[in-house]
Amino acid sequence: MRIICLANSRKYGARCIAGIDVNTGRWVRPVCSTSSDGAIPEQMQRIEGGDVKLLDVLAIPVEGRGPGYEFQPENRLVAKGTWRKVGQVGVEAILRYCEDMPFILHSRRPDRVAWKFIKALPSGRKKSLQLVRARRVEFRKATSARGRIQVRASFPYRGSRYDMVVTDLVAERRTKRNMKIGSDCILTISLGGPFPEHDPDPQCYKLVAGVVEL
Repeated sequence: MRIICLANSRKYGARCIAGIDVNTGRWVRPVCSTSSDGAIPEQMQRIEGGDVKLLDVLAIPVEGRGPGYEFQPENRLVAKGTWRKVGQVGVEAILRYCEDMPFILHSRRPDRVAWKFIKALPSGRKKSLQLVRARRVEFRKATSARGRIQVRASFPYRGSRYDMVVTDLVAERRTKRNMKIGSDCILTISLGGPFPEHDPDPQCYKLVAGVVEL
């Protein structure tokens, strides 16, 4: 399978990789069978010693549908074999994949969706990835509920304001180093799993998993 890489973000010490299938135009998230949440080991995504980058065209061996965990229909199970970079595209090539929806990932809420809402959706309406053209994006450092430094992105979109944690490795690193990121971006928004897992009303958080500056 060949995908345009649109997300390479951190996920509990591993990676979340996602992109657009060049043949179908649909989202694909490669997942690994050796991790409980499908995260990709850091070493697996390395090509010629370096991390894969956004807009790289990747050839990834997959076996078929992976576990969707009841909310990620885009998942595909990684097969044995070597990941290869077979090309690269410009920003203009991904603009057509930006969705013009009235909200981001199921709701207008700034950074989350209730797990019970996601579970109740018909399977054909479930999705956990969305590409968004965002203007006036503000990246900033903040303190999480656990007291850790995190990076967040705030931006208006279709009459609502969103404010999400950034897990894109490059954007996170640049913001923490006080390096400026442009305010006109294409953002890959990904939906995380229910958290806290044993809470009576867990939430699925919206995450900025990819940042492409325009």
